[in-house]
Amino acid sequence: MRYTSCCSSKKFYTLTQAASIAYCDDGGLIVPVFDEIPKLSFDKLNSLSCLSYLEICFEINSLFIPHTEVPIQIQRQILQNCFSKEFGKFQYENIIDIHELINKNENENEVKPKQQRLFISELFHGPSFSFKDLGLQFLSGLLSYIIKSQNSFQNILVATSGDTGSAALQSIKAKEKLHLYVLYPQGKISEHQKLQMTTVIDSNLSVIAVTGSSDSADVVLKEVLSDFEFSNKFKISSINSLNWCRILMQINHFFYSYFQVRKNIQSKLPETNDNFWPTITFSIPSGGFGNCISGMIARKMGLPIQFIVANNSNGILANFFNHGIFRPTTLPQFTISPAIDICAPYNFQRFIYLATNGNTERVARYLNEIQNSNELRLSINELNEFKELVGIIGADSASNEKTFEMIEHFVENYNELVCPHTAVGIYAALNYMNRSITNEPICCLATAHHAKFPEIRSYFKNPINYNSLFNAPESLKNLHSQREQFYDWTDCDNQQLIIKLKQLIESTTEQTLIQK
Repeated sequence: MRYTSCCSSKKFYTLTQAASIAYCDDGGLIVPVFDEIPKLSFDKLNSLSCLSYLEICFEINSLFIPHTEVPIQIQRQILQNCFSKEFGKFQYENIIDIHELINKNENENEVKPKQQRLFISELFHGPSFSFKDLGLQFLSGLLSYIIKSQNSFQNILVATSGDTGSAALQSIKAKEKLHLYVLYPQGKISEHQKLQMTTVIDSNLSVIAVTGSSDSADVVLKEVLSDFEFSNKFKISSINSLNWCRILMQINHFFYSYFQVRKNIQSKLPETNDNFWPTITFSIPSGGFGNCISGMIARKMGLPIQFIVANNSNGILANFFNHGIFRPTTLPQFTISPAIDICAPYNFQRFIYLATNGNTERVARYLNEIQNSNELRLSINELNEFKELVGIIGADSASNEKTFEMIEHFVENYNELVCPHTAVGIYAALNYMNRSITNEPICCLATAHHAKFPEIRSYFKNPINYNSLFNAPESLKNLHSQREQFYDWTDCDNQQLIIKLKQLIESTTEQTLIQK
């Protein structure tokens, strides 16, 4: 497996490099060489379908991670350290909980038309209670192995819209020779999301409050990461979904979720056999667009899946997939689903790469057009061609009002409490089901635990129903009693942030090298 830039196929990268850098020299993100993305037979899919989530991760990852760089036994050990029950990092034994959504007024054993079947895949049972734990726990272990084998160190930058920061902190804390810097937008995330960052205190962690949005913080990070003389000297990378290995790990939950939904369908349709491969639609709450990119790669590998892209009221991706106009901005509306308050999704270039069958010249041309005119316009024919190639069948956006209505609807009809981001995905799924004449089952990705957003309670007319379902894990209950530690840089503009961040990196690196 070789890796290259979205923007040019003239240079190749190793997996170690893919894990350790953010942007390539030409400004592109790292991707697998398109024609080398493995294609799995249905026999291989059948063999994978019997495996646990951990075992699927091992099988899929090993197709992308050369054994000459990371030996098989090391890959397995990293995964076991992340997901084995003995380490207790995940609250749910199977890591991911997948079940059918059953209206409490319906008969659970009734075989329904497939178009009425809706599933949910709970990806949030990790240490920070968001799906980001699935990728970041592995990536931190991989980076630890790499720097140990190289007798080196790594500085890691993260800009967060709410969930990535806490997941990154949980994965990196106490890791030797790794130092993490997290920038979060003050006042633009939930109180619990903030406390999940500011109360995680360790000598290798720096949490920084900034003004603006996560998109504007991304601009700061890109400036630092793209200063290649500085970033190479201080070995700076990112574990946002800029990092290819985040995308890689997220491929696995599409395989596992697909197999579990297929198994559920087969249990109610006994006439099916191993040749039964239904097309399953995934509705994905989307911000930076990395989760959906992982699904597109799983589809490219042969998994029969397709996608609904779900935005909140910012609607940057929904507008593109419905009208062919991509117009990024760093000034999003701030909503009750803050983790997807993103209007400059950096994984858009990976989407173009996959939608053009790996045509790096077209990617570079489109990105240049976006940079020069701040938008990209596609003809309807070109847009439809792109959507067909990657499996996008729908896109929708939900206002705050519609998001809350969906949360309340699920409390009243399904006895389930979902987070606002998950509600955005369910809203898009139900809208699609109401419009569609096809009969594919839909699986909604639940990306965060509802207890991270207790302020939603104030929206309920009858909070008794909410209170009966609210179930906060112990670590979230105790946040307000813990000491906070963070840098307050909210009075800085972007240029000042860049200067201060570089100075902080220089000083902490000196300490890291002294420890070394």
